[in-house]
Amino acid sequence: MINPISKDLLLVHGHGNCYDAITVINSRLPIMKALTFNNLCFFQQMELVLKGTRLAMRHSGPYYIYLYNVRELYVEVFYDAGTDIIEFIKAFTDTKQLSPYIEEIFISSGS
Repeated sequence: MINPISKDLLLVHGHGNCYDAITVINSRLPIMKALTFNNLCFFQQMELVLKGTRLAMRHSGPYYIYLYNVRELYVEVFYDAGTDIIEFIKAFTDTKQLSPYIEEIFISSGS
């Protein structure tokens, strides 16, 4: 399985106030809203994603879309394997947006 998301990404690309501001975000925001997350710069978003839990992955068009749980948010990371670039990151809280992942879930019958 492709996993383009690693701490190396931040070590290579993290810089300046954007990267440094993540300390403030982690210590001062006990609850983060999707709008707040979506307004962060890419590097701040990735820092938080790396601290989250990967829940699922799906494929849509050119993208592998990784679903993460980050605090009280669901976060989708859109990775284009053809260009080897994370195109964008989107947070949401509405569980209706989880429907594309339902077919990826396997529930054992226990037998």
